[in-house]
Amino acid sequence: MNLLITDRAETRLRNLLTAIADFRPVVCVGPVKGGSSRYVNADGETISTPITSGWGVGFYDSSELAPDVKVVIRGIDFLVDERLNDKILDYLDGRFVLSDRSSAKG
Repeated sequence: MNLLITDRAETRLRNLLTAIADFRPVVCVGPVKGGSSRYVNADGETISTPITSGWGVGFYDSSELAPDVKVVIRGIDFLVDERLNDKILDYLDGRFVLSDRSSAKG
């Protein structure tokens, strides 16, 4: 999988990952329809965040996944998803954005 991750997306992912204390997370990038996301942070606080339609991230417990379905990108474990080939994951205006590398300005 050759997903490119911007510095903004990496920073946001690392912030989310540090809030997960009860398992070793693997990032999953996928489409979302909207709604809200809730989790309990390391301090025991329930955090609720609205989610708009687009692309989002979720987390799987690494111990429940086979090694061959994980890939490391910029030091972060991701679930392999071939739909992410030749894509760029960014974090803009409070949400994750997925775009094609071919449409990126360079």
